Amino acid sequence: LINAHAKSHNWQGALRLLKDMRRNGTNSDNNNNSPNTIIANNNNEGGSRLLPDVVTFTSVMAALQSVNHSAHAIQIFKQMRSDRVQPNTLAYNTLFGVLRNVKYAWKLAHHNFIKMKKQNVPRDVMSVSRLTGIFEKCVQWHLALDVLHDLYDSHQGKQTDIEPNVRVFNNVIGACTKARRDDLAAALFRKMQTEGITPNDFTYRCLEDSKRRWFSRGTRDSNKFSTSSSTGANQSNVKREYRGNNR
Repeated sequence: LINAHAKSHNWQGALRLLKDMRRNGTNSDNNNNSPNTIIANNNNEGGSRLLPDVVTFTSVMAALQSVNHSAHAIQIFKQMRSDRVQPNTLAYNTLFGVLRNVKYAWKLAHHNFIKMKKQNVPRDVMSVSRLTGIFEKCVQWHLALDVLHDLYDSHQGKQTDIEPNVRVFNNVIGACTKARRDDLAAALFRKMQTEGITPNDFTYRCLEDSKRRWFSRGTRDSNKFSTSSSTGANQSNVKREYRGNNR
């Protein structure tokens, strides 16, 4: 029922049901319960009561996100944590989607990225794309690069099969160009080509800004912004730059 409210953008109805579930539980004598819902004994009423689970909380967050009630959606995520309900990948992705519209959201996004890793919650392409998008918007280039670097480390360690796509690279390149880290933007572009990922218009717009600054400083090394493929050394260059500048 909460999910139906969420899909119809009826955030008031979804929120009201969540509050009722958290306060009283929902009495149920049938077997049609979601397998993810927490069922607690209710000795006083002689039945069982359904407590909100991760799907319930996430549905309410999505309903609030659909009407741009970002602050309220963040509070629902915090309530989920306080109720000791473990967020899953979809819950984190919904949170990161909410945070894209919140000013100075990068601290909360980074905090939850660390939580996600510590709790071994699987990340997917949406997780990485939304996180790097937040960091690009807030010009936190070192955090955007951290997410990308972690993705490669995890992939090589066989913890995930996620491959970064053009949106992820664009977010990290955009963060670097906004921070005037033109050397890193160029290295990431070459790495992108090595991975066989086709740049798009956004990629080239970012690089044009970097290229203009690069030559305005009197640098004549056009190979930095070459459109030809490069060697596997690019990934190590990015990692070295990251480790030397990460805070």
